[in-house]
Parts: sequence; structure tokens; C-alpha cells
Amino acid sequence: MGIATAVCGRRGRMARLLAAAVAGSEDLALAARLSLRDGWERPDGVDASADSERSATGARGAGDAPGSAGNGGHDPGRSAVEARGAGDEPGPPGAAGAQAGVVGALRDVPGVAPVVIDFTTPEGTRRLLREAGGTRCSLVIGTSGLTAADLDLLCEVARERAVLRAANFSTALVAVRAFVAALAERVGSDWGAGVVDVHFAGKRDRPSATALDLADVWRGRHGELPEIASFRMGGGVSEHRLLAAGAGELVELRHRVDDRAAFVPGVLAAARFVAEAAPGLYTLEDALCR
Repeated sequence: MGIATAVCGRRGRMARLLAAAVAGSEDLALAARLSLRDGWERPDGVDASADSERSATGARGAGDAPGSAGNGGHDPGRSAVEARGAGDEPGPPGAAGAQAGVVGALRDVPGVAPVVIDFTTPEGTRRLLREAGGTRCSLVIGTSGLTAADLDLLCEVARERAVLRAANFSTALVAVRAFVAALAERVGSDWGAGVVDVHFAGKRDRPSATALDLADVWRGRHGELPEIASFRMGGGVSEHRLLAAGAGELVELRHRVDDRAAFVPGVLAAARFVAEAAPGLYTLEDALCR
């Protein structure tokens, strides 16, 4: 199974977590790093795209055959890529995945058909989607703040490859969404709902993709779009609440993430899923409930 991870966590936290998780997995391996930032150069002044041959060599362990990875006649546990997104800086020597090397374009990622896991920025994701047309990769998209045009492009790309997009990769949130859907189906038309969205001070987009998703789940079952209140403060990761009330009663559902490590199991499950899935657009529920 080939995995390419394009991640841009706050202060590189998500990138390091995913690199360590892939490196520590029995069936995944880290092959290279992909920069989605235009004009990125390595610290030694060498253009990143010039390092593709060394990245491919460093990606393979002893006895690995070139090009053996990927989801087209794939060899489980071979090619994986950890990619830096816009604004990420190279990690210190010896950091997880550092030995895998850096490539500057998706076409230079080692492996026959790698899975690219993208947690970058809307700009980075747009570049990734444009470059995907010339490759056989599958995609896992966790970038927040995508526009309607970005989602249209994502759907177009999904016609030729497996693409999994999720607003939030917490596996617990899958159960939260299911509860919100069930509640909205069962309560009367006199019920209303609201979503509270709290993130760290530096988060760019508001409302968050998760808040929009929870509101859309309620609307899809109940017909009314809940109001969303967004707050950006402090240094915590995220907290989302759905409040729903009718005559004489109120339900409050709260989901809080204190560490980005909570997202890693869902991300890896998604990567394993799309590595073998047919072309199409999928959700995290597809990966967890198969």
C-alpha cells in the first residue's frame, strides 16, 4: 500500500504525528516528503524537485523493488510520503520521516500509485488537485476552508481516483454525527438547534469545516440550518457543541479535541481505505464502517 502524506499542522504538529504514525505502522512506510508550496527550496539551496531520485532511493528498504508500491498491483507496506504544506519548515535532522527526502511535485513521489494525505491549506490543496490529473494517486483530504469551487474540483478529480474528504478525522465524531442525524429525525418541527465552534486563536477559517458539517447534518434531517457561533481564542485544538431545544427540554452534545493525536487513527484508516477503493468520493464513515 502506498501512502503519501501532505500535512500542515499547527507548528508542524500534525505533520510530525502522521510521520511518526506511518513510520511506526506495520503495513505503511514513509518514502518521501512532498512540498506543496510554490518555489520551495531545500535548506541547502537545492531545488526540491531535483531530489526526486534520491527520495525514491531512500524510500525503499533493503530488498524492495523499485516501483513496487501503490494500489495498482500494490505491495502492502511500501511507499508512503509525508508532505509539507504551505508554510511548513523542514524538521530537525533525525526527525520522523526526515530520512525519506523531499520532492517538489506530485509526479516525483515514489511508488506506482501512492495515497496522498493532505492537511495543508486551500492553496496547497488546489495545487495538489491540479497536479493529481497526471498521476495514479488516491487522495485523503483534511484541509479546512475549501470553497465551493474547490469542492467542485475535488469531485471532478474523484471521477478518476478514490478521494476521501472529511471535515474532521476524529473517529468519535463519526458517532457524534450519527447522533445529531438521529436526533434531528426524531424531534418535532418546533425544535431549533445551534452550533458552537471554538478553535485556537490562529485558525484562519470560520466557521470551521466541522461546525458547517454538523449544521448540515441537522439541516439534512430536520430541514432547518442551525446558527453557528464561532470563537477563535487561546491555544486549544478545537471544541464543537450542538445545542438543540424544544418545549421544556434541551440537548447539548459536546466534542472536544485537546491533542491532534486524536485524528491520527482516522487518517490512517482513511489512507488504507482509499488505497484499495474504486474511483469516487468517500467519507470517513465509508472507511470506518466497511
